[in-house]
Amino acid sequence: MEILAENRFVISKAEFVEARLALSRDNFRAVAKKLGLLMLLVVAALIGTSLLLGMGIFSVVMELLILGFVALWLLVLFPRSSAKTAYKVLVKKGGAEPERITRFYADHLEIEGPGVHTELSYEQIVQIRHTRHLLILFTDEKGGVLLKPEGFTKGGEALVRQLIGAENGLLEA
Repeated sequence: MEILAENRFVISKAEFVEARLALSRDNFRAVAKKLGLLMLLVVAALIGTSLLLGMGIFSVVMELLILGFVALWLLVLFPRSSAKTAYKVLVKKGGAEPERITRFYADHLEIEGPGVHTELSYEQIVQIRHTRHLLILFTDEKGGVLLKPEGFTKGGEALVRQLIGAENGLLEA
């Protein structure tokens, strides 16, 4: 079968973190909304209890600062930390920065890398998203195919969009 497009690049730590955050953002957003609502209820209960018990405004401010730090950790620090840890595991497994080669055929794409060989049909791609350095093809399994826009050795982004049917209603975010 003829290769119509090929994308090849070495995934750096920064690019991996960028991709991981983009992939988890949508899934985490729903959880973050629920946690935010729960935290607002906890804050309201703490402030009400503190004021009823006659504690000063200093106690209320300290409670708000602590809850603010917890929110910062949950929404910013934890996702970045887990992405960096996942990259370390990926590098340790392959022995070096992982190279990804994605080949596009008429009816499917193949991804190759150290210990990875995956085939996906174009119907499994539900969304295309550009990040600062990457083009990510989101799959219906909550995963993604990472491409570097300048990493095409054959074909290009326009051809890839045509192959996966981006003109036919594929969401772009």
